Amino acid sequence: MRRLLPLVALLGACAPKGEPALDLSAERLLADIRVLADDSLLGRAPGTLGEERTVAFLTAQFKAAGLEPGNPDGSWVQSVDMVGIRGTPEATITVSGRPFPMRWRDDYVAVSRRVVPAVNVAASDVVFVGYGVVAPEFGWDDYKGVDVRGKTVVMLVNDPAVPDAADSTALDAKLFRGDAMTYYGRWTYKYEIATEKGAAAVLLVHEDGPAGYPWEVVRGGWSGERMDTRSADGNAGRVAVEGWITSASARALFAAAGQDFAHLKALAVTRDFAPVPIPATAAFSIAQEIRDVRSANVVAKLPGTDATLRDELARAAAVLRQASPSAGARLGDALALDDVESRWQAVYAALFTLEDTPRVAVDRASTRAALDACGRLAEQVAQHEAWQDHGRMCRLSRELLAQWRALKQERSLVDMPD
Repeated sequence: MRRLLPLVALLGACAPKGEPALDLSAERLLADIRVLADDSLLGRAPGTLGEERTVAFLTAQFKAAGLEPGNPDGSWVQSVDMVGIRGTPEATITVSGRPFPMRWRDDYVAVSRRVVPAVNVAASDVVFVGYGVVAPEFGWDDYKGVDVRGKTVVMLVNDPAVPDAADSTALDAKLFRGDAMTYYGRWTYKYEIATEKGAAAVLLVHEDGPAGYPWEVVRGGWSGERMDTRSADGNAGRVAVEGWITSASARALFAAAGQDFAHLKALAVTRDFAPVPIPATAAFSIAQEIRDVRSANVVAKLPGTDATLRDELARAAAVLRQASPSAGARLGDALALDDVESRWQAVYAALFTLEDTPRVAVDRASTRAALDACGRLAEQVAQHEAWQDHGRMCRLSRELLAQWRALKQERSLVDMPD
């Protein structure tokens, strides 16, 4: 991914300090977006000077907002090991024994997430699988049990465009949420389901309307270095080749193989659609340059401020103090600590021994009551913090999306969902 995603962890509860006043105005958000979109950040690509500048900017803004470092070690930055892969593909398509010309970037793009110097797919049968969707909740299965292991599957982008039976100009809202794209329509899902089915390669048919962006976006985004997180198996379990093909090339390929692309696309919007073998073979080879990249997340935290919850814990300490003065005093001292992590460690130490058993008090029933009160309090803390977190992030997300939409319209920008 070419974005740096700042991670704001809203941690802690019952802190004595007041909550920082965050500026969530449209003007402030747009100003931040302009900084992050500036050419001086070089696209904010992982492992670059642009990312270092981005991390510095985010850290400074979080500090200015009154947030605190979110890492357990007290730092702002969380290191992320990634791998950069730059590939040069070659595709060999054969129809009825004759080569079908395919030019990289003009007619197709192809990459691999496998962390190896070279990826090769020998001549494989080609199968059209419609939208490539398996959605049990909608009673939909484009594969119909057909074995596509070791084959190249060709599929349409977006969700199945099922027309509304009552209005042919609209999509059926009961299937795949009508005009709203579900995860089944995203290209990430297409490659994931093809991996699950054991396919050797995938070619998504690009069409401007269903994709939401022109071919230039695909060509630019899928022909340079791509970033991925490191995995134990080097992504060996992924489908070997993930690619796109232009609509014009797909139509020409199907026609050369004696198939009508428009007819098959129309069939693909019905539940009865079944995979269609295309009398063609596809082979791919990708030479890859691989480099290790150390990227970063910026982690901040906003301590909680609910005095009511803190008072409840203080009352629990009072109950315990009646049963065991020393344990109650320790719990009271723990509550006075400012640092969230230290406070809760001290609370636990006041209530439990090193063997994780409740500390013995004169009145065991009173001790148990205090522990139960703390247990209920912990649940309330978690629920309350989750509610606060959800509300903040929903408000922030709505504002960010609105400002980003306005900025794209202002600059006539298009982007590629991932």
